[in-house]
Amino acid sequence: MRRAVILFLLAAVVVTLAACSSGSNEVREAAYQDGLRQGYEDAFSNLWAAAGPQAFLDSGSVWETDYFSLYAGIEEAGDSRALHLELTAYDRTVSECFEDWEMLFYAFSYSDGDCEPLLTDDLFYMFALLEHVSENTAHATVALPESAECVLLLIAVDGSIHKAVVR
Repeated sequence: MRRAVILFLLAAVVVTLAACSSGSNEVREAAYQDGLRQGYEDAFSNLWAAAGPQAFLDSGSVWETDYFSLYAGIEEAGDSRALHLELTAYDRTVSECFEDWEMLFYAFSYSDGDCEPLLTDDLFYMFALLEHVSENTAHATVALPESAECVLLLIAVDGSIHKAVVR
């Protein structure tokens, strides 16, 4: 009987420790994700402040620079809205832009002074979500929050920072 009680207590301790360990991992994971998101937002904010004047784009227009052209359109379907992007890089492939990290591409929605990342918390996120149209062109569509007033786009390539506001 004494052995059964000791084994039962040991099993209870092991289960309790496993539950505590699992809970602390969840807390650590949540803290890590919060820190990653904050770092992503801070990097975006710092680059936005460092860039020169922004371009103002109407939805459905094309943004042209020496390095790329970007179509940005806000599509509405019933109660939902989505941002459609189509990027054409002039002097590099889509893989070089995003797999080889030769281009940073940020897309944030803006509402009442708050910015929210649209695609993911990974700094080099676009490659995973873009569909290749050709070697130098890719596109993606992402849902916009209902409260979004506009979209902020920031692209850093070859030491140049380009920013635009899409309305």
